[in-house]
Amino acid sequence: MIVSMFVVVIKGISDVGGIDFVWKKATNSNRIEFLNLEPDPRTRYTLWTSIIGDYIGWLAIYAATQSNIQRILSIESISKIRRALLYNMLGLTLIIGLSFSAGLVIYAKYSDCDPVSTKKLQSSDQLLPLFVMDTLGSTPGLSGFFVAGGTCASLSTVSSGLNSLAAIISEDFIKYYRPIFRNLLMSKISKGFCVICGIASFLFSFAAEFADGIYPTTTSLMGSTLAPTLGIFSLGMFFPLANSKGALLGILTGASIGIFISTLLNQIFQKILFIGKTKNIVF
Repeated sequence: MIVSMFVVVIKGISDVGGIDFVWKKATNSNRIEFLNLEPDPRTRYTLWTSIIGDYIGWLAIYAATQSNIQRILSIESISKIRRALLYNMLGLTLIIGLSFSAGLVIYAKYSDCDPVSTKKLQSSDQLLPLFVMDTLGSTPGLSGFFVAGGTCASLSTVSSGLNSLAAIISEDFIKYYRPIFRNLLMSKISKGFCVICGIASFLFSFAAEFADGIYPTTTSLMGSTLAPTLGIFSLGMFFPLANSKGALLGILTGASIGIFISTLLNQIFQKILFIGKTKNIVF
């Protein structure tokens, strides 16, 4: 994935006229904001939302999700865990940097003729595939190389998530109510749930067609579900007297409130609080 993103960014910069052109195009249209200190919570991207919001978001992902905890617990020592997280941070920083660079190059190429406004595309999520075809389509194999890189990265994430979900169902539910099941049978049950969850996730992917955008929708869903999950882990660490019933009630209530805010109230806030403004709110 990293190599394919490098190819797209470098080829795109070369086609649009160089790094100077891309940077000037972004700065002239106020697309570059390193220190936006505006305290207005309705502004999506500020220094405060990036530091506070992203800190809580990444903390929940790395400290309160089964897939990451499962990976961490498979490492034999604390020192190796810290080293692995450091390598992960470097790789993640590189991927995010390449994603931002690709976004700037795409803006430089289509800023004078927006494919979404001209109805050439149905959604802004289709900008990157269009850019890849416009940039790499003339060179045989490069567009397929990009698709292969993105597919490999996606399958890696999906496979670990399905494995973790199947493990949770098997260990926390099936084994809890049927402790007499042998390991071989539990292994087959876990594999079966992995297939079922994979089919369910595939069917849910069709709902992305009706979303306004993949990133805002994903951010809202993650904020609605990961925050209560982080709360459960914090509850277990700092309040030993808490029981399972209270934890279950808390996570269900928190997730319900988060989904309610990110769907219905989000639309109400945009109509009432954003009159005359171009800002968007993301929970």
